[in-house]
Amino acid sequence: MNTDLNYPRSRPTPQTNPTPMRHTKTSWIGLVLITMGLVSCQKEYNCVCGGSGDGPYVVIIEASSEDEAQMECSPPGSDCELVID
Repeated sequence: MNTDLNYPRSRPTPQTNPTPMRHTKTSWIGLVLITMGLVSCQKEYNCVCGGSGDGPYVVIIEASSEDEAQMECSPPGSDCELVID
């Protein structure tokens, strides 16, 4: 006795293409790596301020170049100086 005839046959499930998901995942991973690379290009610089009174204090500045750190540390009228190790 063949019992297969008593049950309706199920349709095969359609196969989906995993490529769009891989492309999306690859794009996000690439974006994260590029962002990490740009952030890691920042370097810390020491900015020494306030030579009188209680003594100088050090402010740590993150900048991508020494010139950028200099502009951020010592704006006109400031008593701060960039210290290069």
